[in-house]
Amino acid sequence: MHTFFNLKIKETNDKMRQLLKAHVEPFLKEHGWHGKGSKFKRIANGQYQTLDFQFNKYGGSFAVNLGVVEPVENFYGSNSENLKFIRSQRLGSLNKRIVKRKNMDHWFNFMLGVLIYVPAYRRAVSELLKVYISQADLTFESMQKSIKAGVACIHLEKV
Repeated sequence: MHTFFNLKIKETNDKMRQLLKAHVEPFLKEHGWHGKGSKFKRIANGQYQTLDFQFNKYGGSFAVNLGVVEPVENFYGSNSENLKFIRSQRLGSLNKRIVKRKNMDHWFNFMLGVLIYVPAYRRAVSELLKVYISQADLTFESMQKSIKAGVACIHLEKV
């Protein structure tokens, strides 16, 4: 499949994955995350947390899904598909939910421009790190409050 600019989506997504691996993966490991590629796990503040990258099927952007799962004995060795999610939300959507914008999901764009193609891989990495630093812990806290209040799970649909 090709993008508007006749670039292969797989090639652009692979380039973005390379930058995520080089710049974001070490950052996440510094913050207690275990994993590689697109799936990470950690135990923080008694929560069993997950983080995964989801690429847009049309290319050009990705989202970061955060989740809180039920505790399991071998959490780090468990396959992500076998974990039971208690609550999940996209990184960067917390402020959008507060101001009640129509599209509350946050996508990090790495292909910009309509008339002139602009690759923005490094900009997307920078934006992701900025949003993570400012919102990840707040989002997990918000999810914990919702769990304690008995609010039903929000499951994210894969695109």
